Amino acid sequence: MKAIKSLLVVLGFGLLSATATAQNPETGALMTDPNVGCAYGYGQYGYMNCGGSGGSSRSARPQPPKVINLYGAVAYDPVTGTVATSKLQDSLLTAKQNALSQCGKKSCMIAASYSNQCVGVAWGSVKRGSQVIAEAGTSIQVAQNNALKKCSRLAKNCQIYLSECSKYN
Repeated sequence: MKAIKSLLVVLGFGLLSATATAQNPETGALMTDPNVGCAYGYGQYGYMNCGGSGGSSRSARPQPPKVINLYGAVAYDPVTGTVATSKLQDSLLTAKQNALSQCGKKSCMIAASYSNQCVGVAWGSVKRGSQVIAEAGTSIQVAQNNALKKCSRLAKNCQIYLSECSKYN
């Protein structure tokens, strides 16, 4: 009976050691924790598969998407009422410079600038001419609503003059 218990202990130890050790085929290193083997892309028996039934789990971790910043600007000339825009630019400075050059006059000024958003430009009547409001938003609808809301506080008969986006799609 004592011999049978010893045999079972030896067999049991052999089974335990076989299931608790993993070998990394690339380095030949033995690992006692099967999860460590999976960190190298190998299961506890050295196969290329950790947790699945087929194929390799050794794939690169997905990288976060690269954020591409795109800028836009709206220039306005209060003397002539000219509105000019620049969108999809690589820098805020370039967006502003392009909008000002499109506007064309020395009296032009930047009414709004934005990055990875949309802009809505509203136009309304005031006692001595017109009022132009440019507001940014996360979508064209939000930008238009923002521009109309602000314009309505300052002028009458506000309408959307233009809207556009500088967003990477």
